[in-house]
Amino acid sequence: MVNHYHFYKFNSLTSEKHSHRLTGHTEYMFGIGLFHFHIYFGTSSFNGHCHIYSGITGLPIKTTHGHKHKIGGRLSMANSHSHYYENYTHENIEYKGGKILKKVLS
Repeated sequence: MVNHYHFYKFNSLTSEKHSHRLTGHTEYMFGIGLFHFHIYFGTSSFNGHCHIYSGITGLPIKTTHGHKHKIGGRLSMANSHSHYYENYTHENIEYKGGKILKKVLS
């Protein structure tokens, strides 16, 4: 498996009557094949304050055309509160000889 990354975009759980949008992509791939994971990090701001987050994805979860990873954790403390988050990266499509790409695009 070649080095690759995954996009993600979802909201944290609600705390203090609001949630935060986490948007970004994973960085760096560690491991090989079905035994790999990625690191991710970012900031999320809302209404004058921001939280920092970082973590390591779970192992790959096979999907129709590739795989995705579970990500979860807790945003850093800010304005006397924090938020938990849990979701999945977007699917990473593995291109094999162009056949799957043609199928996805048709």
